[in-house]
Amino acid sequence: MAEIYFDVCNTITQTNNTNDFILYYFIKKNNYIKIIKYLYIFFLYFIKKTLNFKNIKHIIDIETRKNIIGLLKNEKVSDVKLYAQNYVEQIFKKGLLNEKIIEILNQKRKQNKIIFLSASINPPIEEIAKKLNIDKVYCSKLQVKNNKYTGVLEIDLYNNKQIFINKKNLKKYFYKDNIEDLNLIKYFNHIYFINNNKKFLDNKITYINIKENDLDTNAVNNKNKFFIYIPCLYYFISRIRIHYFIPILFRELFLLSFLIYFLNKIYFLYSLFYAFLSYICFFSIYEIGGLYNDLADKKDKSKTNRIAKKVKININIFLLIRFLFLIFILFVINKLFGNLWFYYFIFLVLVISIYILHSKINNKFRIITFVSLKILRVIIPLLILNNISLIFLSSIYVFSINGIGTTYAYLKKKNLIKTPINFFIKNLFLSLPIIIISYLFSLKYYNYFFLFYAILVIILSSINTILFKSKIFKLLI
Repeated sequence: MAEIYFDVCNTITQTNNTNDFILYYFIKKNNYIKIIKYLYIFFLYFIKKTLNFKNIKHIIDIETRKNIIGLLKNEKVSDVKLYAQNYVEQIFKKGLLNEKIIEILNQKRKQNKIIFLSASINPPIEEIAKKLNIDKVYCSKLQVKNNKYTGVLEIDLYNNKQIFINKKNLKKYFYKDNIEDLNLIKYFNHIYFINNNKKFLDNKITYINIKENDLDTNAVNNKNKFFIYIPCLYYFISRIRIHYFIPILFRELFLLSFLIYFLNKIYFLYSLFYAFLSYICFFSIYEIGGLYNDLADKKDKSKTNRIAKKVKININIFLLIRFLFLIFILFVINKLFGNLWFYYFIFLVLVISIYILHSKINNKFRIITFVSLKILRVIIPLLILNNISLIFLSSIYVFSINGIGTTYAYLKKKNLIKTPINFFIKNLFLSLPIIIISYLFSLKYYNYFFLFYAILVIILSSINTILFKSKIFKLLI
């Protein structure tokens, strides 16, 4: 018999069972003051993480975790336990378990002792353990006084898990996601890291990939396959979805709407309509390249399989609908802005040509086509401004915020870059180009507008991380 240890957060479940549970608890209790405090703590964390260097990231993580747990001060133990049960029910109901790890757990339990070893707080972890019939549970324990939580930990396993590892001469194995627990390797015969880059090579380490749970994988499936024929919806379903939609709405659509509004002094609803017109014109054609790329070269292991295997797409109908839609949109643009439709047409033909080239060329050269596509993705919707200088200035700044990060992520995914970009340096790029250029052109109002825009991006990014990139949104709906 051996002891098989499992971490819980992002290993057994797809959730962070401290942060997600605490926010879930206060939302369900309609405690708006604590919700605002939670969002404020997380917003400060986001700002600090963005501006600070790596050597103090650990301190920021500890401070944020302490403050979030502190929100449970004076909460009744009975209330927290009840909502922990509801929270865990939602995890099981909403498919937020990592099924591959659950399969491994069930296979190993036949002849071994199964142990949970987690730094998360005890209410949700103990409920998950009950549901899965776990033999033993070790986790951080909240301090209790007078049947209420004090907001501090009585036992904290954060970077301190070794205190509960059995030191007896038994075979021990550990499944977890966090590479920072590498120091525990001396206590185990083998450690299995979940969804981690192979940063360390050791005969006692195995890396397990379970990224089938990624939302991009099989995003187009039998449930939504008929919706993809509607212009723009293929791109939305396969790449954006709800957790990216709100940031895009504010960072791009509303940004362009405000630019049109300030520059042309027209009603904001008209500005919003023009911006919307420009974006649907672009995405209805841009998604053709996305579909071509998704269908091409399926042998490439680094590619995400966005289309489920059994889904068949009628390409002729898909293209015909978009061709007719483009004619209609360009007709409307012609009526509103005259010859501007011709520039849309030229740029859209260019973007499709580059997308096809991107799918055919060697991986090493795709960075050129990838960056070209990202630049065109910024420029084409901005054509509606109908002013070369403003299009140029806006493109530089929008690309510096939206393009640099995605380009870096692409390079990292394709293993074309290994050196991490410091958060501070990366975000310096977000402000320098437009500040320098706008002052050169004496466009002070323009500079102030984009300063507001940069602040808005930071706020929206932090809210998006809390609500959508975490699993809290899925737990609540």
